[in-house]
Amino acid sequence: MAEKGNGRLTVAWTQNDRASGYQICYSTNSEFQGGRSIDIPSTQNPQKVIGGLKEGERYYIKVRAFNSFGSRTYYSAWSEIQSVIHTTIGLDNVTDGIEVTWTDVKEAREYRIYRKAFGESNFVCIAVVKDKTIYVDAAVENGASYCYYVAPQVADVKAMTNVEAQMYLVAPKIEKLWNN
Repeated sequence: MAEKGNGRLTVAWTQNDRASGYQICYSTNSEFQGGRSIDIPSTQNPQKVIGGLKEGERYYIKVRAFNSFGSRTYYSAWSEIQSVIHTTIGLDNVTDGIEVTWTDVKEAREYRIYRKAFGESNFVCIAVVKDKTIYVDAAVENGASYCYYVAPQVADVKAMTNVEAQMYLVAPKIEKLWNN
């Protein structure tokens, strides 16, 4: 069963065994002015769903590890900044397969459609679409369940890092960003 996105984005990063948690910072401003931070005290699941996002907005995301000793907290450097434009995706069963639709992003030069079957761990890029916001995935098996996400491709954002590493923590790497 598929449902339209509802203002959510999932961020996944590499796990650091020495960290006691992570901090995610996200903003619509590339300098993170007016951004929000989320502390995740557990290292069990290196991903977080962020809600309350506006459709069509570009969000900048960075993650860092932290470790607390007594009353002091030590932070790693920030990860490379990643950006994503939040889009709403819709799915519908059609005669030829599964129809994937999404909202248009003005800056996008193309869209990459990713799919994974239920039980698979990795998404695979199945198509690159230009100048439209619809794709029919005909390479599906009857009765199988699939999960999709669409990634608008826009001009590359210059990678920025913050070199305030302390102690022995290594900055996490954002592995995936996807709209829910």
